[in-house]
Parts: sequence; C-alpha cells; structure tokens
Amino acid sequence: MSLAIIADNVALEPNVLDWAAVGIPSHMAGEEHLRAWLAQGFNADMQWMNTHIEVRLHPERLLDGVQSALVFLWKYPQKLRPENDPSELRIAAYAQGEDYHITLGKWLNGLVAKLQDAYPEAGFRPFVDALPVLERELAVLGGLGWIGRNSMLIHPRHGSSFFIGGILTTKSWGKVGGHESRKDFCGTCTRCITACPTGAIRAERQVDARSCISYLTIEKSGAFSAQESSGLGNWLFGCDLCQSCCPWNSKHLGADDPFWPNTREQWRHLLVAGNGLRSRIRGTPLLRTGRKGLLRNFTSLDSSSKK
Repeated sequence: MSLAIIADNVALEPNVLDWAAVGIPSHMAGEEHLRAWLAQGFNADMQWMNTHIEVRLHPERLLDGVQSALVFLWKYPQKLRPENDPSELRIAAYAQGEDYHITLGKWLNGLVAKLQDAYPEAGFRPFVDALPVLERELAVLGGLGWIGRNSMLIHPRHGSSFFIGGILTTKSWGKVGGHESRKDFCGTCTRCITACPTGAIRAERQVDARSCISYLTIEKSGAFSAQESSGLGNWLFGCDLCQSCCPWNSKHLGADDPFWPNTREQWRHLLVAGNGLRSRIRGTPLLRTGRKGLLRNFTSLDSSSKK
C-alpha cells in the first residue's frame, strides 16, 4: 500500500528528521528491560509507569486491531549546548521553545486527518509521549537507531537531539524507511556515564530517575533533600549532559540564542509573583513544573551558589 501521503507531508515539514513504518510485533521488545527497571524502583515516584506497563507492552489496548506504527523523529527547537559558564542557569535544549506536545502533536493530528480521508476503513491514533507507548523500541524496530547507554535513542546521522512521536494504525504496513542496520554503535564508550554528575546512569542502559537531574527538576514533587540539591549543578529545568558529551551528538552542538533567560538576576525577577512568569511558560515545557517547581529549583541553585 502506498505511503505517498506520509512521504509528501514529511517532505514539507523540515522538523521531521527521519521516519519509518513498522509492523507491530506479537511480542514487544524491551519487556524484560522495562520490568527490571521498575523492579529496582528506578521510576522514582512516577507510578504511572507501573500502572500502564501492560498497555505499553500491548499496543492493541490503545487501538483495537492495531497492525502498524508510523514513527517520526522531530528535531529539538535548539541545538544541544556545550558546557558554558557555570554561573549561568541552564534549561534543556528540548525546552527552548514551544511545547513539543503542541508542535509535534498538531502535525501528527493533521497527518491523521489526511490518512483517515484516504483510508476511511482504517483506525489511526497519534502518540506524543503522553500515551503509554514504547516509542524508542518501535523506533529501533523501524531501523531509526539504537538505544544508547544513557537510554536515549541514537540515530546514526541525527544523534539523539530529537523527540519521538508517531501514529498507531490498523492498516497493515510492513517495514518502510529507516535503515537496514540496527547495530549498537556505542562500542566501549562510557562518556555519558562519566559525565553524569549524580551517577544516575547505571548498567544495562538504565537511568535511575531518583538521582537524574531531569527527573528531579521536572517530575519530582516536594522539597529536595540535601543530596538532591547538591547534585543539580546549574540546571534549572532538565539536563543535557549525557547528550552533549555523546560523540554521536558532536555535530549537533551549538550556541543558539537561548529562548529563556540564563542569569540568576533575570530569573529572580521573573519568579516574583506578578512579573509575568505564568504567561511566559504557558504553552512551553516549563508549564510541566510550573512556578512552584521552578521556584523550588531556583531557590536550591541560588542557595548552593552562595555556599
């Protein structure tokens, strides 16, 4: 069956770096890895990972009769930044712009509408991180890369600075696009493990969220412990260290003008009630943490800088 509609839409969208169509396997890869990760408590207090594990492993629970998945890699709004002045406050590259749930989701919904018109008998359901889907495993199955030691999907040309989104469908499409080789090219490299200041990257390509800076500054609720606070470095929201040190991302580093303020003085002003923070973070990834979380993060970083 022709995939011309998809190819034409990809050609018109410069944010799509690569894509593949892949059949849904009878047994999803990654089950043992996921169960082991959960058993060790590496999901911290993200209990939805436990709640939805069976849905992740059985995509038919999201779309009855699912046969295939279309997987797309959508580039970050800015390049990964190399190490810079430690006095600056840093925000992860993926959050330097509009929320990807909005930008990628809008594009996927538009594509679904066109596919539904072309194939009215088929069912389609888009996913952008919010649904319990094993996106990385589907991307690997489609030949879009391999899962690195930092647990990120690494593409042979585009590194790891992208989002993964896609569409589940009841149409039966075999493997299209991607690359023939899904070989792991991390080799003996352990730069991401060394670069992680909190030791969150463990063996078997697992990340312990309990000590991951991205988890702590975005997902964790409540106050930081003294140990958690001391490991944040200068990260206000998220962390890119395990990506920016990766040799596969060496061509994707840059110094774009930051979308967000990067000085303590600017953030101290912005975090004062009534100074426009709520409107500033609306429609961006920082809304996930909100003013309360950002204020907690800032207070911790500000206190650490004065010690």
